[in-house]
Amino acid sequence: MATAEQVAQAHYRRQKALASTAAVAAARQWDLLDRDRLTESWQAGVGPAVVTATTQAQLAAAQQAPAYLEELAEAQGGSITAPLLIASTFAGVASDGRPLASLLFLPVLLVKSLLRDGISLLEAFRRGRSMLTLLTSTQVADAGRAAVSVGMTTERRWVTYIRTVTLPACGRCIILAGKEYSWSTGFLRHPRCDCGMTPRFNTDSSPLPPNPAELFRNMTPEQQNKAFTNAGAAAIRDGADIGQVVNARRGMTTAAGRSITTEGTTVRGLAGRRLGELKKQRGERYRRSQIPRPTPEQIYKDAAGDRELAIQLLKRFAYIV
Repeated sequence: MATAEQVAQAHYRRQKALASTAAVAAARQWDLLDRDRLTESWQAGVGPAVVTATTQAQLAAAQQAPAYLEELAEAQGGSITAPLLIASTFAGVASDGRPLASLLFLPVLLVKSLLRDGISLLEAFRRGRSMLTLLTSTQVADAGRAAVSVGMTTERRWVTYIRTVTLPACGRCIILAGKEYSWSTGFLRHPRCDCGMTPRFNTDSSPLPPNPAELFRNMTPEQQNKAFTNAGAAAIRDGADIGQVVNARRGMTTAAGRSITTEGTTVRGLAGRRLGELKKQRGERYRRSQIPRPTPEQIYKDAAGDRELAIQLLKRFAYIV
């Protein structure tokens, strides 16, 4: 039977191949741009082709997560049922929540800016091409990692993950090699980072770490008041969610401080149908839910380490079945 390291490396190679293929396809399309009609030629064919290729690669990367987690659990002496991820929710959207098409248009804007600054046409297009391949490969890798992260959340026996670095790598990644993170900690990366995450499985014989609710119950009233304020602690004792109390104190519920996405929120999307409150907006073809849809990373922040809440939110916002 393969070891956990072997399973993780095999998954890394599959993900790397998807990201590389998408980047090559994007570069080929970039070379078809009409240099006298940048925006027009992007919108007429090059842009949609790049978005389609990247979206398909994101979907394929996300679809690999359930089998990877199932095989990895077995390699670590455990057994799980593959998580029921909705892989399509990780495709067509950038990792910062914006529509993928918006992000991938940035190289065109870069070229225009460089030309205004007097950079030669050849150099400007070279930089734009480099930026496009960077964005494409990064977004495919991010989709794969996000799917693994969500899949981890659905199974309580995934307790942490190890940052896996494959050489060659930059110094920023190398110093983090082998570092262990909580299941709810977001994966920090720089552009073009292709580090992987190897979830660590907790067998039935290993105790699970306490969740926030359990820790709260083990605190004295004085400790609770000190940690959450008198009003916050009282609200939690009355049944309020710890994560929501903490976020409210930090001002994290304001729109400006939250990472949200509009992807999948129309009447045609699963998230839109699930959330409801659909309304037609000027300039849009379909009705869209008026309820903001957070990204998985934002959901982890909202859950504040409470796994059950994270699962509930991931279901509510149509990231898992």
